[in-house]
Amino acid sequence: MKLFSEIQIEVGEWSSENFPGQEDINPLIGADEEMGELADTIEFDSEPDDEEIDAVGDILIFLADFCSIRGLDYQHAYELSQDRSPEHDDIFQEWAGAKGQLNCSVLKQRQGIKLDRDTVGKEAEHNALARIICTLDMFANNRGYTIEDAINFAWYDEVIDRDWDSSYRNSN
Repeated sequence: MKLFSEIQIEVGEWSSENFPGQEDINPLIGADEEMGELADTIEFDSEPDDEEIDAVGDILIFLADFCSIRGLDYQHAYELSQDRSPEHDDIFQEWAGAKGQLNCSVLKQRQGIKLDRDTVGKEAEHNALARIICTLDMFANNRGYTIEDAINFAWYDEVIDRDWDSSYRNSN
């Protein structure tokens, strides 16, 4: 499946048009925002609803944008995720650990410190993204849908047609 390559290109183009010149930190924060929405709305004893599937899809869309801005290979991260298992049973604990790994690399590069460590750089970021994708994949499958379903729901049914009048557009 090349969905992750395709979605990275499509989201990257859409984002460049709607938010030209935005920093990579924005979609990283967006992914956290969506995870917060998921945490606040999920009912584990109920069937998944549109809000849940949309939140998972939006997380994956934000991460596609992050990869596009940073020059990472989202498809590669997806392929790495296929050989992984979550380190924790709880999605929110696993998210915190994986996101911490990703944030470490981004922060250290922004600060220009510890650049020689294996926790910093593209490989570290691909591995952290793989951990995130693996976690979302297992979560979605356990809930009765796929991450592909979530991406299709969030991107093709919702976001792709949005045309934002953002401050990024207005400053150019």
